[in-house]
Amino acid sequence: MAPAANVRRFDVPDVRRHFKRLYGGRNMVLCVAGRVEREQILETSRKAFQGVPAGKRAVPKAPRVVLGGPRFRSVWSDSAQTQLQLLFYALPEWDPGYPALVALLRVLDDGMSTRLHYRVCDQKGLAYNVNAALEPLFDTALLELDAACAHAKLPELVAEVLHILAEFRDHLVTPAELEKAKNRYLCDLEAGFDDIDGLCGWFGGTELFFKPYSHEERVRRMERVTAEEVRKVARRVLRGDRLTAVAVGALERQTARKVQRLLGGF
Repeated sequence: MAPAANVRRFDVPDVRRHFKRLYGGRNMVLCVAGRVEREQILETSRKAFQGVPAGKRAVPKAPRVVLGGPRFRSVWSDSAQTQLQLLFYALPEWDPGYPALVALLRVLDDGMSTRLHYRVCDQKGLAYNVNAALEPLFDTALLELDAACAHAKLPELVAEVLHILAEFRDHLVTPAELEKAKNRYLCDLEAGFDDIDGLCGWFGGTELFFKPYSHEERVRRMERVTAEEVRKVARRVLRGDRLTAVAVGALERQTARKVQRLLGGF
C-alpha cells in the first residue's frame, strides 16, 4: 500500500482508539534526573498520574529480516551535487557485539583525523563532506554513511568508501586507533553526566524496550573491546547482503551502472 493511501485510510475515531489503547500507564516511563529525592518524586508522581488509564501493554515485534543485498537505487535530481547514503543492517544495543561496533564507528569517523574524512576528503578530494553514524532502533541498528560529491566522482567515492570498510574485515585496527576510540567514547560518556536531558533520554527511553545499562557498565563493556572483536563485528555487519545504497543527483545511466557493479563486488 502506498504511503499516501496509508494516511487516507484512517479517520479521527481510529486515532482516538489508538491513543486510548496504547497511551497509558503500561507503556509509560517516568524518568527524573537531577538533585532530587526518590521518595518525594514517587509520592508526587503517584498523585500526578493516578488518573492516567492503564491502557494495553505494547509489545514491539521485530519485522522479518530480508537481507539479500546489496541493493542500489539511483534517484534523479537536477541538483548541483550527488548525495550518497550507504546503510548496513547492524546490531541492537543489547547484542554482545554492540560495543565493538561502536568502537568500529569511532575508528571510522570520529573527527577529521579518522579514516573516513581524512582519506575521502583530505587525501583524495572525493567528497565535499562525509560522515558515519549509528542509528539504534528497538530490534537492530543502522550503520549509516552519508556523503556529498560531484556527480562524476560518485563511482570513485563509492570505491574508496567500500575499500575503507573492507579493511575492517581484513585487518585489525591499530592499538593507537582503538585506544583513541575508547578514550573519546569514555570522555563523551563522562561529559554526559552534565547533560540532564541526555540522561533522561538514555535511562527513560531505553527502559521502554530493555533494562538500560548503567554508565559504569557501559564503561566496562567498552574497555573490554579488543581489536579482534572489532574485526569480528565488521565481518558480521559490513557485508554485501546487509547493504542498501541510494544516490540522489543528476546521474547518467553509465555512472549508476558503475556504482551498481562496485556494490555488487563488496
